Amino acid sequence: MKDHDKRSLEPQDRGKRKAGAGARRIRRIPSLAALTACSLLLAASLRADTIYLKDGSFIDDCKVTKETATDVHVRTKVGDMVVPRDKIYRVLKQKTVYDMYEEQRARIRDEDANGLYKLAAWCRTREGLRKEADELLEKVIALNENHAGARVLLGHVRVDKEWVVPPPLSLCLHVANPASQDAQLLGKRLALFLETRKDVRLVSKLDSIAPVDGCTLDASIGLSRTTGSHLYGVPMGTPALAASIRLRAQSTWIGKRVLNVSLDGQVPATGGEKATSQAIQNALGMNSQKLHQYLDQIVQLRSKVLEVELKKAAKEHREEKERAKA
Repeated sequence: MKDHDKRSLEPQDRGKRKAGAGARRIRRIPSLAALTACSLLLAASLRADTIYLKDGSFIDDCKVTKETATDVHVRTKVGDMVVPRDKIYRVLKQKTVYDMYEEQRARIRDEDANGLYKLAAWCRTREGLRKEADELLEKVIALNENHAGARVLLGHVRVDKEWVVPPPLSLCLHVANPASQDAQLLGKRLALFLETRKDVRLVSKLDSIAPVDGCTLDASIGLSRTTGSHLYGVPMGTPALAASIRLRAQSTWIGKRVLNVSLDGQVPATGGEKATSQAIQNALGMNSQKLHQYLDQIVQLRSKVLEVELKKAAKEHREEKERAKA
């Protein structure tokens, strides 16, 4: 699972990384001339930076965080990446949600716990700002260790007068055919996505993990192709490849509750073998906020179960001390 830590785009991995780790949508553009014309049309509507690549694809809904003579560092909704400059045709910079965050953050004093908390809550409702939200919540707790709102959002549990910080929830991904390329790709992209969170992690097995600290995440991947439509014999669209990812969390502490989510994506079916990986990556990128909300639901349920267990243990401990005194 450490492959995703390599942030550069090697030639043999170029199709995967630039189309997936940071790209929410990949579209094909016939030529550089058409690319330039398209960028002018899109400029008025885009709310984020866009990196146009020389092969005709592009990475949108991103934030350029650093530029060097050889690379461009990019922040996306599903993780960070580094794009070699020689692969880039043009970088179009627009005001992004990250810029909006920085503007609001500049207006809040470092010692203003409530102001930081409100900004963190706002970040939680925006795609791509999960990392910033959690960092703000940690600052709030540093200023006010009993700030219940910040504690709850971070998954902390209150027992009597103390706050307990549980270990990250361990997710063990189960795919029908784990050795398949699709399954391995899903595992890598999901691990990259989870780097934006501190309360959840991906593990290969749950053997040494306490039951309440982990759960399995059953996954299925469905692929389907659609042909381009025609009107009076004239082609009106291009063939597309759709990917549907279904996730379901299961554990003893989840019980019979149904905790599942569907993530759907689609790309033009003109990318050959790369289209499959692009479709899976697109499904995750297009639904990043939805996936965060799904994981939040699991974490919140785990916190409630853990709270009951800890309170029960604390009560038993008090009773044992009272018996010992008697």
